[in-house]
Amino acid sequence: MIKKILIFSLVSSTIHADMVEQNFVNDVAKVVLMGSQKSFESGAHDLKSTEEMKTIFAAFRYNFESTDDLNIYLNAAGGVAKLTTSDPLVGNVGDYAKLEAMNFELGGGVRYKIDSSSYIAVGGGVIYSQIDPSFTYNNALTLPNRTRIDALYNSSDALDVYTYQANIKYDYETNINGYEPYVTAFLGYFSSDVDGLDERSNSTLAHIKTGIYSPELVKILNLPFKVEAYAQETFLMGDIKENMDTSNITQVGMAFHLYTDTLIKYVNNVYFDVNYVTGENIEGFHMGVSAKF
Repeated sequence: MIKKILIFSLVSSTIHADMVEQNFVNDVAKVVLMGSQKSFESGAHDLKSTEEMKTIFAAFRYNFESTDDLNIYLNAAGGVAKLTTSDPLVGNVGDYAKLEAMNFELGGGVRYKIDSSSYIAVGGGVIYSQIDPSFTYNNALTLPNRTRIDALYNSSDALDVYTYQANIKYDYETNINGYEPYVTAFLGYFSSDVDGLDERSNSTLAHIKTGIYSPELVKILNLPFKVEAYAQETFLMGDIKENMDTSNITQVGMAFHLYTDTLIKYVNNVYFDVNYVTGENIEGFHMGVSAKF
């Protein structure tokens, strides 16, 4: 009888340790995706009542010219992200976990011109991330997997993370009496692998964005000025949905564009953006200056 109890205890401990690793990997994937993907917005977000995510990143895309309806594109992105929580999944209330990430993305694909107003693109890529985690314990309580948590969070070395992705995107834009309405739709699959760990995190992101640009309203320093209004709905599936405990995020905003391509060849416009993000267990208000290339 004692032998049977001992065997059961060992199995239970192994399962719990695996969940510590899986929860850690899912948190890492969340920091990578929220700190690199346009499904999310750069800025500060409250996630639940005990978590905060701060991100800033820039994305670039270049479409190679082609004489037919099919062309190749390359995309790149870079950014940083920081997740802090006072109620980590792997610990107790009052413990404090922090994940800091540097993300670098490189990808590409092919884009097909459906007609004069719409395109569809299929692509893929890889995101390389360096993750610096740390964990501080609530001294009033002890954890059965403290050794495992220390090995994951409190190592002196940064962790290498590779996130592989495949995606498809649809773009539609037209011009009606000087106004430029548009629609974009995106679907991407992401698989994150933390170097040295067995567990992986697999997530799917999708978003639909609709908006409209005004005609040129005025000139500022002899540069055209336009206003954009937009709304976006983002859908989360897979591990990131479970980790964030939300299935969709709503974003509404306005942007004020100054077109600078006559001054700086590769900068189409710079703009001031104001938007509000809301959803179950996420909220944020953003103001910032950005550029389109």
